[in-house]
Amino acid sequence: MDFHNFVNISNTSIPRNSDEWWKKHDILLKELIIAMRQDLFGKEKSNAFPELHLIGGKSARKY
Repeated sequence: MDFHNFVNISNTSIPRNSDEWWKKHDILLKELIIAMRQDLFGKEKSNAFPELHLIGGKSARKY
């Protein structure tokens, strides 16, 4: 829920068009993906998975 709460449009703690927002977004998304892998595959440690790389460009949408 941390990722969901962070990207929720009502969250205005960090300006959405800032580098700080994107860094926090990527950290929380990575944590979410690792948690989902742990749930699906039953791994105790996140280092049991291949390294995770987030790729893609920033959204052109203005918030």
